[in-house]
Amino acid sequence: MKGQELCLINIYGPQSKWDRKCLFMRIKPYLFTSRQVVFNAVTRSQDRGGSRNKLTYDSVALNSIASEARLVDVHIRHTPGHAGFTYYRGSCRSRIHRFYLKEEAISSAVSDVEVELLR
Repeated sequence: MKGQELCLINIYGPQSKWDRKCLFMRIKPYLFTSRQVVFNAVTRSQDRGGSRNKLTYDSVALNSIASEARLVDVHIRHTPGHAGFTYYRGSCRSRIHRFYLKEEAISSAVSDVEVELLR
């Protein structure tokens, strides 16, 4: 992974459920790639604290798409019992930053990667 080109795309998604569903369907083909993928969303109830723990449509859709594209969340794979919250606001907290790699690349590539989240 060292020396690979990185492309970040930041999308501020629509708020309505229908429009978000359409957005996920539009970006889905781009997830079937050999490149790393970064998402900014809660995908598990334990990634949220101090607020509602119910998963939204976005969470369910992203989990489904990531599974179909054989993408693995690096943090969950290497520290499964650690929440690793990346967003704090009052008494609420969540882990919204996600770094995905292809399933077949995760075992060899991740040992060379250091991810530092700054607050």
